[in-house]
Amino acid sequence: MEERVADEFEVLPDAVLAVVVPIPVSAPGRVVLSDCANEATIRVPPEEYALLLEIGHISRQGGEEAEGCRLTFLPRRDAYPEVLGFAG
Repeated sequence: MEERVADEFEVLPDAVLAVVVPIPVSAPGRVVLSDCANEATIRVPPEEYALLLEIGHISRQGGEEAEGCRLTFLPRRDAYPEVLGFAG
């Protein structure tokens, strides 16, 4: 999983799913990401965000690719749920 804060959305060309959802992050800016087996905590500045979730081929350092997801936090108060891409 890759997470980042950005100024604009840039959907990966190999994403099979790209959706945006509004998400508020309160102080102290911790976001817990979890599934049935793993949990990770990331830190982003406290703010209201449009969160872009992308699932597909994620490039790794060294040119390797793997299936995975990328979370992009875009500071935005006017976010609304939206599907930006779906390959199915």
